[in-house]
Amino acid sequence: MGLAVNPEGQVTLADSETLIAPGDVTVRELSTQSAILSAERNLTLVESQLSTTGNLQLLAKDTVRIRDSETKPFLAQAGEDLYIQGDRNIDIFALNHPETPFQSGGDLTLVSDGDISGDAHFASGGNFSLLAKIKTFAVRAQFSLTWVLLLPN
Repeated sequence: MGLAVNPEGQVTLADSETLIAPGDVTVRELSTQSAILSAERNLTLVESQLSTTGNLQLLAKDTVRIRDSETKPFLAQAGEDLYIQGDRNIDIFALNHPETPFQSGGDLTLVSDGDISGDAHFASGGNFSLLAKIKTFAVRAQFSLTWVLLLPN
């Protein structure tokens, strides 16, 4: 999946209506020892395949948005810790494909000062934590977890 320009002159993900604006970051594939993906605005990961043998950090000053499809999974696999932070929101919908999209050998942490909403399966070899400005939730997880969390602004 690449980038395209729609008839209104806006940049979108190809074969998608997902807009990509200045300051946004999108990545299709990544395989390395450790990685930090950071966006000044939105980090948009649609059907992305991200794999590290060490730590993986997904960071956005606005929203981390993650999607899969029935034919192409989203995968974020970290050999050590997986850390996802969207300062304003984390928006995950990755239940279309049967593969477990989020896997970490160590801790798996989601952090936001806004909403953390998600439909996905998570597998963590360490702690599973949801951290927000208002409330902190921590769950020790050695299993896949499906969750939906809505926090008041």
